[in-house]
Amino acid sequence: MELINRYVYQVGRRLPERTRADVEQELRSLLLDALEERTGRTGDFTEEEQVAVLEEFGPPEQMADKYRPQARYIIGPKLYDLYRLVVTIIGGAGLLAAVVSTAVTAVGPDAPSVLSLLLQAWTTFINVLLSGIGSATLIFAVLERVIPDEEFELGEDKKWNPRDLPAIEPRNEVKRAGLVVEIAFLALLMTAFLAFGQRIGGVYYDGTWHSTPSFLSAAFFSLYLPLLAVRWGLTILQDIVLLRQGRWQLGTRIADLLLHFLDIYILGRLLGGPSVVNAEALQVALAGAPEAVGVLEMLLERGLQWGFLVALLVTIFEVVSRMYQFIRDYKLRSVVEPKQAN
Repeated sequence: MELINRYVYQVGRRLPERTRADVEQELRSLLLDALEERTGRTGDFTEEEQVAVLEEFGPPEQMADKYRPQARYIIGPKLYDLYRLVVTIIGGAGLLAAVVSTAVTAVGPDAPSVLSLLLQAWTTFINVLLSGIGSATLIFAVLERVIPDEEFELGEDKKWNPRDLPAIEPRNEVKRAGLVVEIAFLALLMTAFLAFGQRIGGVYYDGTWHSTPSFLSAAFFSLYLPLLAVRWGLTILQDIVLLRQGRWQLGTRIADLLLHFLDIYILGRLLGGPSVVNAEALQVALAGAPEAVGVLEMLLERGLQWGFLVALLVTIFEVVSRMYQFIRDYKLRSVVEPKQAN
């Protein structure tokens, strides 16, 4: 049943989420009925029998088109994938423009507040996004009505082969090598900060070599490092559990979400709490150029604030995305993990 499962998977991934489960279940039943009618038996179908039935049903792209809602649209299925790629590129370009323009303003002599910079970045991003998507939509709408449908049909030399169907993407398997690397890295990181964190400084030369105090502030060691150590320790514990289980399960999925909520809390503390930069260490390191201390401290402070803010936004987006995927995967579990044929 491997080819049947791969075919149903490829059709389902091209359909809207709200109808995917029902369509996959219906299509699987139709395929099994066709196989039973062709062979006169149930179950244990050969690969050749599956290939023959799938060739009659047609490529997954064409089958998915039959299940899509027949509605009026500006950009139809034949150009939608390319349109989505172009919109994604426009979004990336808008984000890059917002980051660059805001960074230039932030390092200027009269840099505004973080809130003003964030508003400027948002405005730039929206302007690029709206103008770019508007232009792309207009162009693709014209192409949709100009390019004949024959250009998108399979020719005789492009006859599809069911044996070429891609394998079903694993959803719950873990990469053991990656987990081992993460455990080793986090263990070394915890050791470095807990045992040698106070020595993370620099050196300077004024005729002889001298060391500076730690570039990390006292607030970092008293407020933030304990939280980070807890986070790293819990991650190591989760990775060990995953290594033993060999796959993601309900408990580890929930634990992973809780760890990401902890990330949001830590990043929020870093963004709104005391600085992690030790100004005294900068003054010692730049004793020969005291006028540069204020500029460097400002750049470090703003750079870290922006870094924490971006990390916070990315983490929030990732949490929402994982919660959505978590709900979807367990809702569609009976479809994603196909039932055995009777």
